[in-house]
Amino acid sequence: MEQEPPEAEAEAEADRDPGRRRGRALGGGAVAAHAASATGPGDVELPPEPAPPTGVVDRGGIAALIDRADGDQVATARSALLAAMVLLSPDEAVLSLVLGTYHGRPAVGLLTSTRVLLVNDHEWLPDQRSIPLAADLEVRGLQDDRAASLTFLTEGVGVTIADIVDRPSAHDLARELRSRVADLADP
Repeated sequence: MEQEPPEAEAEAEADRDPGRRRGRALGGGAVAAHAASATGPGDVELPPEPAPPTGVVDRGGIAALIDRADGDQVATARSALLAAMVLLSPDEAVLSLVLGTYHGRPAVGLLTSTRVLLVNDHEWLPDQRSIPLAADLEVRGLQDDRAASLTFLTEGVGVTIADIVDRPSAHDLARELRSRVADLADP
């Protein structure tokens, strides 16, 4: 029986291991060797990447608001929630949250320390609207026996998040927003 050369044996092993196959497609052993050595130009030793935070990262203090929300609605709007979290600045506090629809898609509406942020789960590029808190910002609410909607009047247009099943959360956001806007109007 003829013995395979070492290169053929290595190829066969790579075909059985998808990770090795992927490495070979990206440049094979040279890429893996470079990554393992963590050296940069001129063979200077590079520090490792910092470890990501452990546990829950509660940007803006939103965890408590999500815990109070309906679990089914949170699950439906999870993509929108994640997109909204990425859009928050590190020092931006989330004061109130509603879950509903924006442009006909599952969405989150956040009142933060600086703005109202609406984000939906539109695939690949969520629709988003950032409305700065200003003395002339108005909010109007409607509700029936099943759901509520909030319309924010800004720059001559109405921006609406609808189908808010948790009507008390819509009342809370509108009340908090009106209070913040009133504080801006009174210097």
